[in-house]
Amino acid sequence: MGYSRVVRTGDRVVVSGTTTTNDTGGPVAVGDQHRQAKRAPGLVESALEATETATDKMTRIRMSVTGADDWPAVDRANREVFGTANPAETPVQVKAVVGSV
Repeated sequence: MGYSRVVRTGDRVVVSGTTTTNDTGGPVAVGDQHRQAKRAPGLVESALEATETATDKMTRIRMSVTGADDWPAVDRANREVFGTANPAETPVQVKAVVGSV
C-alpha cells in the first residue's frame, strides 16, 4: 500500500499499522483470530529487527478487531508474543481495516 512498516528517527522507532496478511497480501487464517493476532506482531518483529530494536522495547500497541467477541483470542496471542514486555495497550473494535476488505 506504499507505506513504511517501521521508521527510526534518532532513538525513537515508530511502527505503522500492520494487518494479518501473507507475503502476497492475501488474508491469513480466516476465522482464526488467535493465529491472525500472532501474525501481525510477527511482521512487526521482523521489521523491528531491521532497526535493531526488539519487541521487549515496545511501549504501546493498538489492536483492532472487527468483533468484540474476538478480543479474548487476541489478548491471549498478545501475551504469548509480548510476554513480560507488557506494553500499554488500546483494543479497538472497528468495522473494517483499509486494505483488508
